[in-house]
Amino acid sequence: MIEIKDDLSSEFTTVASYQNEPSFSLTQADGLEEGRIYTIRWFATNSKGEGVRSDELVVALVDTPLAP
Repeated sequence: MIEIKDDLSSEFTTVASYQNEPSFSLTQADGLEEGRIYTIRWFATNSKGEGVRSDELVVALVDTPLAP
C-alpha cells in the first residue's frame, strides 16, 4: 500500500493498493497542489498481516522556474 498526507493533515490516506500480482505501472495521486508539502510512505500486506511501514519520504511541490 502507498499512503500520503499533506502538511495540513495529521492522518495518512491510501493512494494505491495492489492485490495478487503487483502492478508496475505508474501510480498518480490526484489533487496534489503546488506549494504544499507531502509525506509518503508504503508497506506490504498479505495473509499474515501488515508489514513494517517504510521511512517517510517528504516532498515539496514547487513551481518550475522560469527560463533565464
